[in-house]
Amino acid sequence: MAIMGPTQIALIKAGTFNRPALSAAWSPAEAIAKTMNFEQAVEAIKKQSDEYVRLLGDWTEADFRREVDMFGQQDDARATVGELVLGGHAAYRTQLFCYLKSCGGKN
Repeated sequence: MAIMGPTQIALIKAGTFNRPALSAAWSPAEAIAKTMNFEQAVEAIKKQSDEYVRLLGDWTEADFRREVDMFGQQDDARATVGELVLGGHAAYRTQLFCYLKSCGGKN
């Protein structure tokens, strides 16, 4: 979660989301994430709200309507951001919640 959204937005902004582009963007970000301890990862996730403002703040309506080629499927950037970034955060937060509950975590 510390790298997912910003890395995906960079690919969406580029307009090409395929295996070579994903590897080129993801591998360096993942290498940095692997060096983080728990507190650093939490801090990186906290900073993402500001990071999303920086990454998406200057996008125009046309930018959000621009087509993105994701592994051969065409969709607009707006849908891709919603499905991958927003949906990904919701899915991973739910997964973490379920892990904590299964370990006896409260609320």
